[in-house]
Amino acid sequence: MTYSLARIELYPKLWRIHIEYETNWVLEEKPKTREWAELYVAALNEFNLEGGVFFSEDLYQKFRELRDKPYQAIHTTPAHCPVDESITAAIRNIVYGGRGIPGLSTYEKDDLGSYRSVTLQRRPGDA
Repeated sequence: MTYSLARIELYPKLWRIHIEYETNWVLEEKPKTREWAELYVAALNEFNLEGGVFFSEDLYQKFRELRDKPYQAIHTTPAHCPVDESITAAIRNIVYGGRGIPGLSTYEKDDLGSYRSVTLQRRPGDA
């Protein structure tokens, strides 16, 4: 199996983790507690067992940065208490990017080819 095919099969699982623990969690107005951080990091670690070997270097660096944040939340947040907003904001920024810095989701799409630069082709008859 080539890296591209493996990524096509595996990356949607990583995307699902972002949607489940970040996007949908916010939309459903669920509190981001220590327990949320534990679930999030467990999902990331489980994915990494199979999918991590297929990461590009850029994606791996963002993944590692992301995974560190739920651990930080776990170590600094008492049970059943909300995670500090600076940590949850950092997680969202790592996943989705911001201020001109690409997020993990951008690198996922890059690895799959959807955000790569495209050379425009000039066709005969174009002005």
